[in-house]
Amino acid sequence: MVLKVTEPFTYDLKEDKRMFHATVATETEFFRVKVFDTALKSKFIPRNIIAISDYFGCNGFLEIYRASCVSDVKVNPTMVISNTLRQRANATPKISYLFSQARGTFVSGEYLVNKVSRCNTCKMSSAI
Repeated sequence: MVLKVTEPFTYDLKEDKRMFHATVATETEFFRVKVFDTALKSKFIPRNIIAISDYFGCNGFLEIYRASCVSDVKVNPTMVISNTLRQRANATPKISYLFSQARGTFVSGEYLVNKVSRCNTCKMSSAI
């Protein structure tokens, strides 16, 4: 099932190559997808159930090109995705997770942590 889709964007200005990102899920896990064939945008509609074949796995992403096959699934139109799985798929990575990754690792983009600061004077208080 398609959970989330971005608008197509240009990733190579010289050759005007376009792509878009998507998040898809089975009932037990989610996948981040890079789609390099913008003609497939019509298949990637949130809540649409699709089947993907002939894709590549690279740096934690599924990569879909013109040779890949994306088709609508009409057999079982109901798919139950738990709220927990949806939240994990849509969550922004925590700084501690980004900091623990090797330099150059793709994590929904590429981040570079320059300095980690901890504020010891910041305290939370609760009113009773």
